[in-house]
Amino acid sequence: MSRPAHRALIDALTDYLGALDDVVAKTRDWASATFIGMQHDIAFVCSAEATLIDALPDVDLPMAGHFVADLVLVSSEAQASYHYVVIEVLTVRE
Repeated sequence: MSRPAHRALIDALTDYLGALDDVVAKTRDWASATFIGMQHDIAFVCSAEATLIDALPDVDLPMAGHFVADLVLVSSEAQASYHYVVIEVLTVRE
């Protein structure tokens, strides 16, 4: 499941923030008693405005077959005209 959920998440992030560069991601299976999903640790560079990045934890990121159950903005560091962003995301299969 990791590949489709990961690809859908990256696509949703790109739709919201614009182009993502230097994407580094680690995914692992996640499950609870009633849900199956993936935990994603993702770092990337983008040129999106800081307000868009700061709003990430509250944004609906549509993903076919999955949904974002939790998104934590670990860090966002501005460097000239871009931001280095680190997020942790839990996606769950619908």
